[in-house]
Amino acid sequence: SFSTLAEAASVGLSVSPTYPGAFSEVTVTATSYTVDLNRATISWQINGKGIESGVGVRSITFTTGSLGEKRIVTALVRPSGGQETVRTDITIIPTEVDLIAESNSYTPPSYRGKAFFTPGSTVTITALPNFLDSVGKAIPAEKLIYNWQRNFASVSGASGYGKKSFEIAKLKGTSNETITVDVASLDGSLRKTETIVIKSVPPKIVFYEDRPLLGTWYGRALPQTITLSQSEITVRGEPFGLVSGIGATIFEWLTSGEPTEGSPDNPRVL
Repeated sequence: SFSTLAEAASVGLSVSPTYPGAFSEVTVTATSYTVDLNRATISWQINGKGIESGVGVRSITFTTGSLGEKRIVTALVRPSGGQETVRTDITIIPTEVDLIAESNSYTPPSYRGKAFFTPGSTVTITALPNFLDSVGKAIPAEKLIYNWQRNFASVSGASGYGKKSFEIAKLKGTSNETITVDVASLDGSLRKTETIVIKSVPPKIVFYEDRPLLGTWYGRALPQTITLSQSEITVRGEPFGLVSGIGATIFEWLTSGEPTEGSPDNPRVL
């Protein structure tokens, strides 16, 4: 069979970034191996409304709408040789995914910050997608498909329908961990990729003053060198990022370089 010139002409559209978020700048570019786009007249439309037109106008840049707001981008390409106009469309729907990382390393009971990512700790990364369906209703995270990568290698066992969490067991202390998730709706119309880098840090002991009536003063850490302004001071050492557990840890106190017995009731207190 024979192909007509119109059938032979083919134009594609690429999007950058590939999966844009809400109210973000996005560029759509026309590509073709069969049409000289530098000489073609290209007319651009968004949701049927003309945006820009001219010879060699190969791309347009615009700002997306809110989450779930659909933008249909159309390129009408009329080749310089007189062939029929080629029409191609792409649909852009903004999505959002946040990644939350949590470690099981030790923090004091009243500490409100994040636990340290220390060597040997278990780190759990949870994806929090914000996908809206065609009527603006949020799609439950459990009804999306997740593809996880660890250091740019796919982890098939951790990927699949509803698998919104990824676990790093016994974090290594020699290198960073790069975790990427690709989240998609069942029909593939919605998609978003997000990456997080987990940086391993060593545990850290922080000293606080224990006050007889007020308890531990966590609002101010003590300096490394303490000059006594009173006859005695009670010091508590908090091992941030400890993995083995407080009960399995031996605390050895030194004052002026000499071994000192800690509290018999609490080995973290001197």
